Amino acid sequence: MNDHTDPKLTNKIAIQSLTYQTIKSEFNLVANMAVRACARVAANRKVANLKGKPVKS
Repeated sequence: MNDHTDPKLTNKIAIQSLTYQTIKSEFNLVANMAVRACARVAANRKVANLKGKPVKS
């Protein structure tokens, strides 16, 4: 997910709208797990941005 979206993007809804279908089909996840993955990535990006560090892959 980090490779396919702009690293500056930290909004979980925006990340979800861009990657939801891909994540769900590629990893064979149920809807809740795909949404939670998007939210986790957004949260990790926000923390990395606040600390001034790059996002871990």
